[in-house]
Amino acid sequence: IGKNDTTISTVEHLLAAFVGSGVDNALIEVEGGEIPIMDGSSKPFVDAIQNVGIEDLETDNDYLIIESAFSFKDEATGTEFVLSPANEYSVTTLIDFNSPVLGQQYAQLDSITDFNDNIASARTFAFLHEVEQLLDNGLIKGGDLDNAVVVVDKELSEVDRKRLAEKTGKTSIDVQKGILNTTALRFNNEPARHKLLDVVGDLALVGKRIKGKIIATKPGHTANTALAKHLKGMYNKQRKLRGVPKYDPYIPPVYDTMQ
Repeated sequence: IGKNDTTISTVEHLLAAFVGSGVDNALIEVEGGEIPIMDGSSKPFVDAIQNVGIEDLETDNDYLIIESAFSFKDEATGTEFVLSPANEYSVTTLIDFNSPVLGQQYAQLDSITDFNDNIASARTFAFLHEVEQLLDNGLIKGGDLDNAVVVVDKELSEVDRKRLAEKTGKTSIDVQKGILNTTALRFNNEPARHKLLDVVGDLALVGKRIKGKIIATKPGHTANTALAKHLKGMYNKQRKLRGVPKYDPYIPPVYDTMQ
């Protein structure tokens, strides 16, 4: 997100924590150009919010209400969303990366009030070939892989393991059920849960609470933010019908650089 020449990246995990915690009014101060990755999930932010507590405001909540069912598809990415009316905010994600390790996965959040318990701790993930490319390009400074689930999508020889251990600063590298031994899965479907987390965080860019059911097939940041812009337009149409001035937060273009 940004304004003029100032931008802040990697905001979705923090925004998801706010949505899951019922916070829609907060001042965030950041040093640098991105929100810290922490452990790759929303959990550290949720814990911090719970530690300081939440103050109720007298202003009534305003909602974007999904009034009728419709679908939204991003042709470039193949992502598809199906939205339908509901009394509260619920999200389902379905993912398929053609990976024998991950397989086809889905995650379901029946109510946003369950986000902190069931979704917040799901961490970001990446495939080993993506991580190696970043390492070869001098990124992932320090080789810290503890804040991401690394899916091993190829056979690793002993030479490969030693080379990867040197690159990442680990004493040894091993593979456990297709996952690099730098971390263990918190859920069997942790990647699908993290994709759900990202949907919640990206759709927070709409700027209003949502009442509706969303089913997302193969979601990603680019498609999520495209849907956020579409929903913002819907919200403004609802406001116009009520004779309320246009609501116009800036939603910048987003490009997928991580899962």
